[in-house]
Amino acid sequence: MSERSAALSTFQFISDHARKTSEIRGKKVGFSAWKSFLYHLEFDDFSNLTLHELRDRFIIYCDTLCQINARKEALPFYQSLCIQFPEWKEELDAAIKALDACASYGAYVWSKGFTFDETGYEKFRDPSVRKILADAGHEAMHNDMKAVEQFENILKKEKNLLTNRSKCE
Repeated sequence: MSERSAALSTFQFISDHARKTSEIRGKKVGFSAWKSFLYHLEFDDFSNLTLHELRDRFIIYCDTLCQINARKEALPFYQSLCIQFPEWKEELDAAIKALDACASYGAYVWSKGFTFDETGYEKFRDPSVRKILADAGHEAMHNDMKAVEQFENILKKEKNLLTNRSKCE
């Protein structure tokens, strides 16, 4: 497979996964997972959870943040594609910027003073604090969506090129 085809397959996989509305083993994926995650972060009632249950919820949240933070791991790959395929540069630059902003949400919890102890868990119990986390999460989700849209723009651009070539032949 050529590098171009591999990159396009990657963009298609990312788009398909992000827009998937079905579940994998009972778990939401892509944007559906984002929406569910942020809804539960903001609206679940943590008031009656034991400290142990609260800690478990906090750890799930932190695990998700690690996955979001991992978005930045692919940025060098996308930057290399800008050089290899300058016709995609505009879309890739926008996607890189959006993914970098999205990934920054991964460290957001630490900037708000959360800790892995009773004080941090109790802070996480507070719905007004979780609302702040959810609002920032919505912005991160929007950036993730923006990046996927840029990948889809590249796919459309490539499809149009193929269509135009076949019309000329």
